[in-house]
Amino acid sequence: MNKAAATIVGAGWQVLHVVGGNSDLGPSDLDGYHVLQYCDRMDLAYAASDFVVSRAGAGMVCELTAVGLPSVLVPYPVGNGEQRHNAKDVVDAGGAVLVADAEFDEDWVTFQLLNILQDRARIADMTVRAGSVGHRDGADRMTDLVLDAAKRARGAKDAPTAQDDSTTEER
Repeated sequence: MNKAAATIVGAGWQVLHVVGGNSDLGPSDLDGYHVLQYCDRMDLAYAASDFVVSRAGAGMVCELTAVGLPSVLVPYPVGNGEQRHNAKDVVDAGGAVLVADAEFDEDWVTFQLLNILQDRARIADMTVRAGSVGHRDGADRMTDLVLDAAKRARGAKDAPTAQDDSTTEER
């Protein structure tokens, strides 16, 4: 991917490449191409990003749409195809482009990705579209679910049971 990274950097973009601990990629000599084994501040990475190329895990897709980041999503080619399903809504909305793992190579990056990156109007449109399918109120939604469950549990506890309704004989 060195040629592809050089092409992207040469087009005026910086690259933050988060690779994970099992990768053999290390620090790069290419100015503007930064390799991280792990990123514990994705909020800052997202804030510094204008575009993302990523796998299409459910968490990642949710995060990208919540913050309205346009993307190219490359589903991991194992499992039952769930990553393709994860990406469906944002791809259908026009906020992401889906590319098969087998097709994502230096040529795809050079000819397809670079065309997207050079079209600032397209990126702006994809940004709006990505944000249109994202949910930014996850904490509020979770709180509502917990409170509703607690109310139902309390209501079930307070409701009379069949045993409470039966009459007992006095001795």
